[in-house]
Formats: sequence, structure tokens, C-alpha cells
Amino acid sequence: MAKKKYDYNKAYTVRFHDEVIDNCINKTYERFKSGFGSMNEFMARMCYEGAVARNGDEDLNKAFNYSEIRKVLQRLERDKDADKENFKMLKAKLIAEIKVNQGLLNYIIRLLMEHEQINSYWVNIDENKFNSLVEDELSLLRNKLLLEVYNEQ
Repeated sequence: MAKKKYDYNKAYTVRFHDEVIDNCINKTYERFKSGFGSMNEFMARMCYEGAVARNGDEDLNKAFNYSEIRKVLQRLERDKDADKENFKMLKAKLIAEIKVNQGLLNYIIRLLMEHEQINSYWVNIDENKFNSLVEDELSLLRNKLLLEVYNEQ
């Protein structure tokens, strides 16, 4: 079967009912007229490129599932917030544990100093740092420090 030849004698008419559009077309033609033989050739090319761009945009829009992308982004945002909260809690626990251990070390040093088993020049003697600590007091101190550190962040 022979392919039908395109009718090159087809003619289309374009009317602009807006001066802004007309000015824009004329300005663009003046800028690029060296690449076209006539205003008709320019208009035909612009119509074609506009149609291709429109069809391409539609094909591109159909290729993406925007609702699925939105769901994934929302899940990532929730995960980020949860990770931030978990990190804040872990950091607070770590700092609270460090402060408890510092208190225990200070208490041990005080006991050693009271029994004169260490030289006093190794430590900074500060009576406020030496506290008697038992297991219940330790857990209360941990919780208190944990809240303080967590709320500071």
C-alpha cells in the first residue's frame, strides 16, 4: 500500500485577539527571523513546537504517580521526625548517664580522701560534688538529669 503524501498546500489562519500576545510573537520573530524564511514558516514551527511540548507534558504527567510520591514523602517526613525524637532521647540518656557516673566517681574519691588513701592534689575538692548515693537515689538522679537534659535540647 502506498503511503498518502502530505498536502503541502494546506493553509491555516491564526488570529490574535490580544495585543500582548501579538507583541510577544512579533518580538520573538524579530529576534529569531534569521533562522526562518518567513513569518509563516516561523508561525508553523512555533505551533508545532507548542503542540509537541503540550503532548510531552501530558505524557510526562501520566508517567508519574503523584499520589504515590506524596505518600512516600509524607512517610519520609514522619520517619525523619521520629528519628530526630529518638536521637534527642538517646542523647539525653547518654548525658544523664555521664553525669551520674561523674557523681559516683566524685563520691568514691570523697570516700578515698576521707580514709586518706589518695593524695589530695589529684582532685578538686568541692564539697558540693560529693553526695552519698544509693541505688534508689541513683535512679531518681538519672531520671531527673534525663528530664533536664531532654528539655534543654
